[in-house]
Amino acid sequence: MFRVRDTKENKWLRGDYYLSQNGDLLSSDKKMFGTEKLSLMSETRYVWQQDTGYDDRNSQRIYEGDICKINIDDECIICVVAYIPSCASYMLLDNKHSAYYTFHNEVRERIEVVGNVFENNNLIEFEEAEEVSE
Repeated sequence: MFRVRDTKENKWLRGDYYLSQNGDLLSSDKKMFGTEKLSLMSETRYVWQQDTGYDDRNSQRIYEGDICKINIDDECIICVVAYIPSCASYMLLDNKHSAYYTFHNEVRERIEVVGNVFENNNLIEFEEAEEVSE
């Protein structure tokens, strides 16, 4: 399952979307008598994010690009969900601590989706760079 963002209109789209074998995003337009017309969507205008297959603790689906809050050892950590090809899995990237977490059972029970990279980028924390004195 995918969710699709129209970057020109700055909004999420509803509908049925497919990914072709060569990675193109296609939209489905249902026609009369059960036929379906597939249309190629512009890769410069539309961004798709894949469903990770996981739900947060509130039973909300987690997608690539979601910003999640995880409570670990009395600390609230903000992470971004990303697919890491070298690990062949989705990870929770913690920019502030330069760390990442897998979706193992203990972490999954503590995850809450609080936004996404398009609408809530201000929630992402980064480690403050150390000042260099001369």
